[in-house]
Amino acid sequence: MTTKTCNQCNEMKPLSEFHRNHRMSDGHVNQCKVCRRPQSAQWNRDNPDRMKEARERWNAKNPKRRRQQQVLWREQNREKDNAVKTTWKTNNPEARLAHKRIHNATKSGRMVRPPKCSACDKSAKIEAHHSDYARPYDVVWLCPPCHNSKHRRAVDGDEK
Repeated sequence: MTTKTCNQCNEMKPLSEFHRNHRMSDGHVNQCKVCRRPQSAQWNRDNPDRMKEARERWNAKNPKRRRQQQVLWREQNREKDNAVKTTWKTNNPEARLAHKRIHNATKSGRMVRPPKCSACDKSAKIEAHHSDYARPYDVVWLCPPCHNSKHRRAVDGDEK
């Protein structure tokens, strides 16, 4: 069977138009994706914490696909991406200056970027983390996952 009738709009559609569900006899739900969309959107609005957890689990499980999505979004939304970056730079002059100082110091050789993360000891593209932008050269060198984790904890109020 390559087609199925939606029990809401009663249209015959290819199986690709139905979400998979292993509990159903044919392996797909009875409503097509178009008919199901409003219910899904409402559930997402009603359950933001569960959506956030699911999104974080998926992102952790699929880092390469997540990166591809980000690159694609930036390519398709170049103006919006540039506007967000410009707004951040305008709203965070102290952070921007600290970033520039680290960049210039590593480029000139006054500061050396270590080969490994100071938190997990992994070799990766190491980034400078500022706990205080007023002290631009006081940094901890972290890999991107540790750096993001540090910022998430700072946003949650645990640390900087």
